[in-house]
Amino acid sequence: MGRQARQLSSSGFYHVIFRGVNHQHVFEDKSDYTGFLSTLHDLKIDLAFEIHADCLMSNHVHLLLREKESMGKYAAELCIIRMGSSRTR
Repeated sequence: MGRQARQLSSSGFYHVIFRGVNHQHVFEDKSDYTGFLSTLHDLKIDLAFEIHADCLMSNHVHLLLREKESMGKYAAELCIIRMGSSRTR
């Protein structure tokens, strides 16, 4: 049985979590962290959300985001896809 569809937040806050496959590292050195934060800043401007908290660990990330205006049903997924596609090696 599949999981239930995500619901839109009435408060506009979203806790976004993502991690490396099989708990592998997503950040290997300081430049990976700074590159991620730079990309996150650019997305914040493009997608109109505020970052209330972030926690970057070597193998996963937590973000507390608040949409400035309604970004639609798949806002968090769009943010993650855009972050992932902008980081290639």
